Amino acid sequence: TALELERQALEEDAQLSGSSADEQFMWRLAELMLEQAFRVLTASNASGLHPGHTHFSRLQKVLRHINAHLAESLPNDQLADLAGVSDSHFRRMFIDATGLPPHRYVRGRRLAQARKLLAMSELPIARIADECGFYSQSHLTKCFQATHAATPAAYRRQMKRANR
Repeated sequence: TALELERQALEEDAQLSGSSADEQFMWRLAELMLEQAFRVLTASNASGLHPGHTHFSRLQKVLRHINAHLAESLPNDQLADLAGVSDSHFRRMFIDATGLPPHRYVRGRRLAQARKLLAMSELPIARIADECGFYSQSHLTKCFQATHAATPAAYRRQMKRANR
């Protein structure tokens, strides 16, 4: 976790002596944060769905569908059909299993994919918005800024600076 990374970096900083200790500390902290960010961005199963959940197999099918079709429209009724239950039952079981309503989960997965593409590609932001299922670049920017307190362009610049 971030606290563990910070604690580890502080311990390493305490072991260093001289005027370059602060600089070495910052470089090590940046490296650890990038490693953690890479692990989070490339995690294959970030669903948080417990295998023992009553509707695990139904929801696992839905989550795979969401991840494979982020660029497409993913209305609740379509996802409920995929799970083989009514819309209202699907919404209840999805919230019970993931802690989020389906539309918020989908938006979160789209934003995660957008972060990954911003950090690891040179695709234009409008193209990333399209590939991640946002209506437009401005829709991506609005959602991204509300969640991450930065625009996609600012996030990309920040990631580039961190990777230098």
